[in-house]
This record gives sequence, C-alpha cells and structure tokens, in this order.
Amino acid sequence: MTQSRSAGVAGRVKRPATLLLQLMCVIALLVSGTVLAPSADADPGALQSQEWWISRLGLNDAWKISKGAGVTVAVLDSGVKAAVGDLRGVVLPGFDVSGPGDARTDPDGHGTSMAVEVAGRGTSPGMLGVAPAARILPVVVPVQNQDDYTTTALNRLSGGAHPPQIVNMSYGTAGACPDNLQAAVKKAVDKGMILVASAGNNGTSSNQSQAPANCAGVVAVGAYGNDLKPWSGSERQSYVGLAGPGVRIVGYNAATLQTEHYDGTSDAAAIVSGSIALVRSHFPTMPSRQLVARFIATARQFDGAQGSHSDVLGWGAARPHHALTDQVAANAPNPIYDALARVSTGEPSAPTSSAATAPGGQASTGTGHAASSSSNTGIVIGIVAAVVVVVLVVIGFALRQRRRARWVR
Repeated sequence: MTQSRSAGVAGRVKRPATLLLQLMCVIALLVSGTVLAPSADADPGALQSQEWWISRLGLNDAWKISKGAGVTVAVLDSGVKAAVGDLRGVVLPGFDVSGPGDARTDPDGHGTSMAVEVAGRGTSPGMLGVAPAARILPVVVPVQNQDDYTTTALNRLSGGAHPPQIVNMSYGTAGACPDNLQAAVKKAVDKGMILVASAGNNGTSSNQSQAPANCAGVVAVGAYGNDLKPWSGSERQSYVGLAGPGVRIVGYNAATLQTEHYDGTSDAAAIVSGSIALVRSHFPTMPSRQLVARFIATARQFDGAQGSHSDVLGWGAARPHHALTDQVAANAPNPIYDALARVSTGEPSAPTSSAATAPGGQASTGTGHAASSSSNTGIVIGIVAAVVVVVLVVIGFALRQRRRARWVR
C-alpha cells in the first residue's frame, strides 16, 4: 500500500507560541502591503533575471556548446508535476517505488522544483533550468524507510534497459550509509550513472552525517551564495565533493502555485545535476569516472587554496563551462570514485566528520525555507479582509512546513 507522504512528520507540528510569532510576522507583512503573488502571473524575463547562477556559471556560453540534449536525469523525490508549463514535454513516465503510478504528479512540490532547476524550458512561468534540453525521469521515494526505498529505486534503475545518465537525490536520512544502499550505489555507478545528492542543511546545528550523500561514489553537493561564500546551513562533512548555488534560489513551488526564494543544498544538488547533464551531452561516450574527474579538476575553490578540499564546498564550485572546454587529462584524479573502489575492496574509507546522527535514522529535518516572494503587491483593505488573509497564510505556512520538513533544500 502506498504510504501517505505526511507519515513521519506528526512530531513536527508547530507549537502555539511559534504559530503566534509567525502570525505576528504575517500581520507585519500585511500592514506593509506585501503579499505573495501567484507564479502564473510571473514574467519569464523577470524570473530569469533572478536566476543569478546563470551568469555565475557562465551558462550562456555553456549553452552554445551543450544544452543537455539526449541526457535523462532521474529525479528521486516527491514526484514531478508534468503539467507545469516549464516542464511540458520534458517529463518521462517514471515510477513510485512504493506502489503504482508513473510519478508524474507531485503533492509536495519539492520534486517539481528540483526538476525545473535541472531542465526547465523557461516558458511558463519562466524558470530556465541548467540543462534545458535534458529529460526528467521522476521517481517517487517515500519519506518513511527512505534508505530502503532509495536502494530499491537505484536497483530498479540499474536493471532497466535504458538507465538514466544522472540521478539527483535532493534529500537525506541521518546516519551512516547502509550496506544495501551502498551496494545499490555501486551497481548504479557500474552502469555508468552519476549519482548526485544534497550534502544536508544542518550546518549550523547538528551537522549530522546523512545518506545517500555519505555513500561512497555519490557526488555530495554543498551550497554557496552569489557572494561566493559557503552557505551557513551547508553541512561540513568530509564526503562533500562539489558545491553549487544554493542561496536565494528562485523556484516554482508546485504545491502553492507561487514562485519563491529558497536556501539549501537540495537546490545546489539539482543545479550540479543539470551542470553534469550539459557535459554528459557533449561527451556522450566518456566514462563516468573521467567525467566526474573533469568537474573536480575544473572546480573553483572559495574556501581555501585552489585544488584543496573543504568540508563545506568539497573540491569547489562545479563550473560547467570549464568542464566543457578546459583541457583535463583522461586520468585526472577522482577521489569520489576512489572512495567507492576502497569500499568495494573492503579497504577502510576516509572518516566522515561529525559523526552525530539522529536516533533511529529518521529522515533529515534540515530543510530550506522561503526567504521572500518574487513580487510585492497588494495593500490590506479592511480589518476583516486582513484577518481572513492572515488565517489562510498561517494555515498554508504550517502545512507547507509539514511537507518540507521531509526534504533537504
């Protein structure tokens, strides 16, 4: 039986005091005349001008070489709403590992947001993904028993006749990488798939190690902002491999029908997955080990000397244009895949920093949040109208928090 997506979050309901504080904040916004605008009214040009990573990553130059055509990115998440304008014609039939369905619906909105960041066409409401010619294969991975479901999903993808070239996993479960999941990662990598996962959002709190990011062979992604500084919430772990934009990311929230801004490593992972799709499209026969090595060799380090490793940014920010154009030796180092080789042969792998884990391997609650809306319109007229809007916004906020508590953004 398909599990409810609200399972496992009952203990995260906001306390009355917290709701009251949020209510006061909402009232302050209403008094100042600020409300969220539906994304349906968004101007594509205005939205794309907020995608600061397009210029930071040199995507306009990269797109002259590759837009990701011929590449399929599997998005393991809450599903992907195929009806979203920016994804129309992009989403392939996928599957739900816990039951029937082809995963082209999304009651949460998180998976849809990730898919748009990977392969949005920039049409309606106007979000342009990093690889706008790539395809999306949606896979629903329930929150409960997430490691086991991820294992099942990877094994199913590995056993398919046409496995995706890239797998994005913008979520995590606190604890070490389970043996069965590690074996599934190995099988997927052996099939040529490049696995990308968010490093986690608890950098300012528990900073717990989490799977699948800590599985050997997975490209774990940290987050940085437009100021080229590491995002404070990005987890500090020795398994972090690369970094991507993850601060004030404008995205389409399919659950609320609004465009919002987010901070988090989920977005960073999706943007890196899109970046890898560009390079995979340009080098379709290049071994995955060599392709990942290109990203490591061409990464830009903002948290130490160039070529060094940082627990927050890995070997640095992934730079797709450089990975497409720079001269990189075919045998360039790839510590990410070296770690997988050590695990596969029974050799000890490098220790992960901060061994603290949540009891029982619960799904990580290190989530991103909406920092602001994409437009500021509307003035409160009348106390009755204000009260109605306040109630609706608070209820929607609480429900959205319950949903987003499951995903790392």
